[in-house]
Amino acid sequence: MERSLNGSKIILRFNEELQAVGDGAGLLSGILGALGSDYSKFPICEKSWAKVRGKDRVYDDCIKDSSGLIKKSFLKQMGKSWKDTRGRLFDSHYKPTRTLEQNLEQRPEGIPRKHWKWFIEYRNDPATKAKCKQNTLNRKKQLYTHTGGSKSLARAREEELEQLDESTRILSENDSLAQALGKEHPETQRMLCELQAEVTTEKLKTKAIEDELAAEKTKRQEIESVLSYLVQQQCGELPPDIAARMNSLDRYGGT
Repeated sequence: MERSLNGSKIILRFNEELQAVGDGAGLLSGILGALGSDYSKFPICEKSWAKVRGKDRVYDDCIKDSSGLIKKSFLKQMGKSWKDTRGRLFDSHYKPTRTLEQNLEQRPEGIPRKHWKWFIEYRNDPATKAKCKQNTLNRKKQLYTHTGGSKSLARAREEELEQLDESTRILSENDSLAQALGKEHPETQRMLCELQAEVTTEKLKTKAIEDELAAEKTKRQEIESVLSYLVQQQCGELPPDIAARMNSLDRYGGT
């Protein structure tokens, strides 16, 4: 990947499964994410990433992959960004209490009016709502089985191995006492690795709890949106006790 400022190149390393690892993997992930969320290249008005046209052309224009072996993996990452970003755009720019015209005026910058209109109608379709609800449930079930966040599993695994290697190197080379123990008592090094694994496990548990809290907050916001919509349809207002309770939930949930 050439940098426009000085013409230098960033070397990307890959593991046996052709997954990017090392320092360049983070930059690559950001580039693929930016491409996937560029709705001037990939229109928002499609039901799924599989139906989006022009992926091959954009890939060939933006990514110089002479072998073509990693194309499938890169397109998958771009597709995830395309899907996740448009979900966030809907949550932040669409309000059920507004009229259709008002929601069209509040569309995200760079998205044509007719594309945003299609997307609003698609998201409000009962079949789409049912699918979104099921996807939310599936994500909650995966909280404790996949908690790597935005970092790929391959990159996380590579970094974990590097940390263990570095810990072993420091133990065996820099500290005289540890050096003696490391050479004479291999059990010491094994214990170090076990301790590192325990620390990593605790970090993953903490991340899982944080993700679950975020999912609960999203669920609460969805319920509030539905309530607001129902109230609007009845041309009324929330009863004072319910309105006060929702306000207290807002304060409790933070921003």
